[in-house]
Amino acid sequence: MTFRPDPSDVKLCNRALSRLRQGPISSVDPPLPAGAASRECYRWYKPTVARLLELHHWNLATARATLTEVTNDRGNEWLYAYQLPVDCAFPVSLATLSGSGNMNYYQGLSGLLAMWNGAPAFLKAGDVLYSRWAGSLDYVSYDITEAAFNATFENIVELTLAAAMCYAVTQKERREEALRQQATTAINIAITQNLNSGWPRYGDTPSERDFVRGADYPMPYGWNWDWTPGPVGA
Repeated sequence: MTFRPDPSDVKLCNRALSRLRQGPISSVDPPLPAGAASRECYRWYKPTVARLLELHHWNLATARATLTEVTNDRGNEWLYAYQLPVDCAFPVSLATLSGSGNMNYYQGLSGLLAMWNGAPAFLKAGDVLYSRWAGSLDYVSYDITEAAFNATFENIVELTLAAAMCYAVTQKERREEALRQQATTAINIAITQNLNSGWPRYGDTPSERDFVRGADYPMPYGWNWDWTPGPVGA
């Protein structure tokens, strides 16, 4: 026996429908049989998965691409401007920065922002990526299949999809609101679990106050210390 997930669009839609006490469907693609369940699965399944891929740098969907430079209209802020891949849902990191202990995304209330030594690592503006570094881009791709999903991601797809379809299928607003709350909680837990994978370290970069006190001095302790002592008596 194996408990390895084996999802498909139909299986995920049917699990979402079961949360709405609806019978199963046999296909998400046209031609669709009559009924609200099939229609709503067709309408909401792909947008739901796409939205989740855009939320976070999920490990399950990371690709790498060599970037093409474009005209840099923000040269006073960024050294490079790149055309983003058409399948880019969420930029994760430039290859030159990948695996660095100083790269993190969790910045408390400021949200999921790629940070390098306390400063933004890059900026996504439309279909352009501005950066201070050159390198290939690691990113979450839209172009994946359900085979890449893990059980945690399946769960948030099911809940979010059930919430999206709920009113059209059941006409119950309170049930829709409850499902949206459950989906939000599950998404936040999934993001937290993903952030905690690989033993990341948060809060190890100096604050502006500590920079003034000499925290930017790289020896003997290196950049990852909250504060590096300056000369005796400082």
